[in-house]
Amino acid sequence: NGRKGKRRQRALAAQVSAVLGEDEARSSGSGVGDDGDGSGSWGVHYEHIVRGGSGGDQQQQPRRDPAAAARRDDLTATATTVSRRPRFLRRVAATLAPAVNNNVIASILGIVVGVTPPLRAAMFEPGGALFVLVDAADIISGAAIPQVIIILGASLAHGPEHSLCDRRTALSIAAVRLAAMPLLNVGIFLGLRATLPAAAVPSSPAFWLVFLVEGAMPTANNMMLQVQMFGSPAAAGGIGACLFWQYMLAPVLLTASMSLFLVLL
Repeated sequence: NGRKGKRRQRALAAQVSAVLGEDEARSSGSGVGDDGDGSGSWGVHYEHIVRGGSGGDQQQQPRRDPAAAARRDDLTATATTVSRRPRFLRRVAATLAPAVNNNVIASILGIVVGVTPPLRAAMFEPGGALFVLVDAADIISGAAIPQVIIILGASLAHGPEHSLCDRRTALSIAAVRLAAMPLLNVGIFLGLRATLPAAAVPSSPAFWLVFLVEGAMPTANNMMLQVQMFGSPAAAGGIGACLFWQYMLAPVLLTASMSLFLVLL
């Protein structure tokens, strides 16, 4: 795409140069246009403008053909648009780059596999053509969680690092995650049950328990792995400090949230 864009830019630049060169060549000649009578579409005409009364100074001013000028303007505008397009695409790609990570790509691929029955059967049914690859990947992925725990423990070997995220900020994040978010989920739960018809609200307590618990859990420890892979050591230390205080408060706050959920259900 980059080579095609450059070739198109060079072609447009050549067209603009050709038009300008032809115009200049005609302006240096006799001023006779294509039809030989001095009124051609590419000729450059001159008119005498008399300033003052009789015997005033005469000044020659070029009057270019409007069609030629319009064509040059169109070519110049097109060349400018083509030259700006790669820059715009690069800016869009740079803006979306942080959102396009391995987790997002894996989620999109999982959705594609899930909505494609032949591919899903080939990958997950025991007799499928691609089942051996999925089974091997499942064996390898079994070590992912232990590795994340080891990485998190290694980052906290000397205690939480508060150079990037101080203790007050880390405790505030933990309070929002483990106290404010569960209360927000409880409000949503009560609001849905009060406003929606009974037929539109799931009646299974297990459904609502999962709904409430999802918003009360601390941040997953695979966040530490992502920061170690794609971030900086300072960012890894800050994430480690946030996770440390969340896991320290989770036995108390998560137990209280679970108790509240069971009372409501």
